[in-house]
Amino acid sequence: MNERAREPRGKELQRIALRRLFAGTALAIAGTAAMVAVTLPMEASGDGGFPEPGGAAAPHTLTTPAPSPNASPSTTDTGTGTGEVVRPDSAPGVHPAPTDQESREALKVLLASPLGNVVRLDFQAATGRPLAAPAQLRVRGLVYEGSGSAELADCDGAHRCVRLLTRVVGGPWIDTRRFVIDLSARTAHRLP
Repeated sequence: MNERAREPRGKELQRIALRRLFAGTALAIAGTAAMVAVTLPMEASGDGGFPEPGGAAAPHTLTTPAPSPNASPSTTDTGTGTGEVVRPDSAPGVHPAPTDQESREALKVLLASPLGNVVRLDFQAATGRPLAAPAQLRVRGLVYEGSGSAELADCDGAHRCVRLLTRVVGGPWIDTRRFVIDLSARTAHRLP
């Protein structure tokens, strides 16, 4: 009779352990999804790459009034998954996201610098052919502000500095995360 009394308690503990396992798994999946959403550009899909200029991507629309022209540069919050601007926020010294033109120009600066050789080698390793023109790459720019290093001190707000997400047209990603391009000084730097 003593064994029968232990049996339900053992099953109860097993159910509790399974519930904890499922809850932990659900939290891990949700955390991973959140990290992917934060670190990848909205248009990254793994197969299609960045949308082509003038492509079918829905335009981002402003759902609240734009800030006054006298406001400091702003950042915006976007609605979950919709891509619509929910609320513009202003903060002194904060740069807006780079335009497509600025991102393309940052790529040209990077390729013209000695660090451009790293990108060329990665391109050749990924495709089996040399990088002949910047148009062979799709880029998205991210604002880079502050570094704590003397070499990039101007990127603390005085200069326009960007980082790039780079992908071969119709192909794999090229790792350019460690490069910072100072568009104001037209220089490229590698982060430690």
